[in-house]
Amino acid sequence: MVAKLNPKELAILSLINEKPSHAYTLEEKIEHRGMRNWTDIGFSSIYRIITNLEKKGHVKSEIIQEDDDARIKKRYTITKKGQSKLKDAVQNALAAPERPKSVFDLGLANIWLLNKEEAISALALFLQSVKDRREVMYKNWNQAGGKGNIPFLIDALFEHGEVMINAEMKFVEELIKKIKKHGITDAIDK
Repeated sequence: MVAKLNPKELAILSLINEKPSHAYTLEEKIEHRGMRNWTDIGFSSIYRIITNLEKKGHVKSEIIQEDDDARIKKRYTITKKGQSKLKDAVQNALAAPERPKSVFDLGLANIWLLNKEEAISALALFLQSVKDRREVMYKNWNQAGGKGNIPFLIDALFEHGEVMINAEMKFVEELIKKIKKHGITDAIDK
């Protein structure tokens, strides 16, 4: 069985595929594009991910010294093997994405342990965090050029996030209404 790329490897390899890059350039791209909103890549993990990709033969590095900087740096380039693996990973990510695991689902499964007020309070806090996340997403979208003013596939990333966030907000708002109306124990019995 051929090992799949994990989501972090997919993200880093896709950035290197766009343009050979230094690790710090990858960090800048991740930050500038707001990728941390939908990927789980910390600054400290970038080097580890690149090292793993290089060990697997998906990227190669070269030592370079740029004219404007006295430091010697490693620049990473995708290999043919890496391009093939990246293409397979993209097809798999679109055709059969893994369902994200969420601690929210565990909380929801056990919400009956809370009284009505505690449940509503916790859900209201979650709802506010989702609204805050939406505001950050809109800010990033506007920084990228704004809806309809950027390449449609980049727009699609933001639109997908918008749809998912709005659906989550609607779900939580409806759940709060139901709990206010029925309480917790009544909701479990039916």
